[in-house]
Amino acid sequence: MAQSRIQKFKDYRNSLIKEDCPVSETPIIEEIKSENKFETTSTLPLDEVMKQITKEEEEAVVKKNQKNKLVIQIIIFSVIVALIIAGIVIFAIKVF
Repeated sequence: MAQSRIQKFKDYRNSLIKEDCPVSETPIIEEIKSENKFETTSTLPLDEVMKQITKEEEEAVVKKNQKNKLVIQIIIFSVIVALIIAGIVIFAIKVF
């Protein structure tokens, strides 16, 4: 009968646990040992953070203004087209 995946994995694990097998150790990297070499903080100055917040707010206002201008342009264009069509219809009714 064929072995199941679980049985194969158990056999594999048991073969690794045997005393005859060489122990594989991961090498220790020098950079990990000297991780705390520099004693600096990763915090930003308050002024820089506040400038970034105001910059994001200004960008949001600019985007909102651009969106409003686009909407107004579309509305004006639609009204002009509607007036032209109404003018053509009224002219056609009077002529015929």
